[in-house]
Amino acid sequence: MSKNHAAILAIIGSTGSGKSLYLKGQLSKKKPPRLLVWDPMREYDAMGRVYAGKLSPLVTDLADAGSRGRFAFVYQPDNTNVKRFERQFAVVCGMAIAAGNCTLLVEELALVTKAGFSPPRWMEAVTGGRHRGLSLIGTTQRPALVDKTFFGNATVIRVGRLNAGSDKRVMADALDVPVDDLTALLPLHFMQKNMLTGEITRDKVAIP
Repeated sequence: MSKNHAAILAIIGSTGSGKSLYLKGQLSKKKPPRLLVWDPMREYDAMGRVYAGKLSPLVTDLADAGSRGRFAFVYQPDNTNVKRFERQFAVVCGMAIAAGNCTLLVEELALVTKAGFSPPRWMEAVTGGRHRGLSLIGTTQRPALVDKTFFGNATVIRVGRLNAGSDKRVMADALDVPVDDLTALLPLHFMQKNMLTGEITRDKVAIP
């Protein structure tokens, strides 16, 4: 048994629902000492040192950081080639697992997972990352397109406004709440459930 507790945060919501606004605020406040961001949407430039396309500089800097050094690295993949994009994601997940004791943030999971399929290295992080001291954060606009293993292992699920009925049904099932509860959410309003305690809270993302 690992002495580490699982820490997997799922942040779900359609574009404009306030996901990134909330998450950037939380990261700025908590300042995780070891942060690695997969940033295909190029929204996290201010969160750390940015690496675009080439992976070798990131590999070198993570190796230099070792198991204890502080870092905040943002990787922006090359999305011009699907196979290359997939390989880059696998490498980033592998680097997070190897580094250990860090927070891995993956933006827009629907770009790298599918319903019923999760890339092996991401699956390894989700199902066994706690043994390496990983904290995971995953976001998506379209949860119906994302592998459900992530939701099944999440310790906290935060859901904002969703447009598609299929997305609402997936998240209502994950939260074990009526679909109407999600339909009623207004822009910037969220429902959050601690999956360990069952506690449900509601709030609104504040605009700075």
